[in-house]
Amino acid sequence: MHLFVECDFSKVFWIDFTSWWNCKNHMQIKLQQRGVLFAFQPGKLSLLGINYCLLVARTYIYISAKNEDHFYFTSYLKLPKKQARDRQT
Repeated sequence: MHLFVECDFSKVFWIDFTSWWNCKNHMQIKLQQRGVLFAFQPGKLSLLGINYCLLVARTYIYISAKNEDHFYFTSYLKLPKKQARDRQT
């Protein structure tokens, strides 16, 4: 739980994530600990996009921490582009 919610890097990451999501989408979210750790209102089909982004973000944070790398929201945003390039090669 510390890695995903309480760590100073995580706190900044989730603030940036929430600002990005709210800017790019018509719905405004307010992430709380439960949403970060599990899902944002699981079961609602209209929230599949946010829950997918949360899953990718948690994976990014975990892998970065495992590799002893710092994690930044700007690097998270580059993931889909990098994954698309990797699939083309």
